[in-house]
Amino acid sequence: GLLGAPRLLIDAAQSYGRDGENRRTELFATTLDEHPRFCVALVSRLKLPEAARYVIDTQRWVSKETRVDLTLDGFGNDGARIFTIYSEHKVEGYWFSDGQVDRERRALDHEPSGAKRLICIIPASAAAELQATTEPRSPVAPSDAFDDVLSWEDVVDLADNAGRGYGEPWGGPGWTERALA
Repeated sequence: GLLGAPRLLIDAAQSYGRDGENRRTELFATTLDEHPRFCVALVSRLKLPEAARYVIDTQRWVSKETRVDLTLDGFGNDGARIFTIYSEHKVEGYWFSDGQVDRERRALDHEPSGAKRLICIIPASAAAELQATTEPRSPVAPSDAFDDVLSWEDVVDLADNAGRGYGEPWGGPGWTERALA
């Protein structure tokens, strides 16, 4: 529950030593897991239905040669998986290993859930460059390789709006100051 969230966030922030990309992924996953409104905001942004239960996982192997930074599975009341999101994260641009996005797309195509999304979350400057890229250079993926490209700033906006919309004392106006305290 929310009472354990501060400790979990501190643990996530201290994970992965110098690897900022994986540390940011762990913070993102922990916050999605502990704050249902934030999770629902991301799902809504991707035009997926609200689920009864969400399962967030990081560094999930989706094939023998492909690992995805974060997966978010939504399950219905009957326990059936209704959607799967693969989320790839970068903190310094949008460079991908050769064929990475194609392998992720193929793995996602084999997921049994009905709705599927492959998204990328990158810095705002890289998002602008990616969206302006019409002919990708290897190993750069074109923006249309993903179902949605978000900047980390978009994620911050989703989180802020989710926090403002959550009831007090954990949410509402001034929620960030109370959280930091």
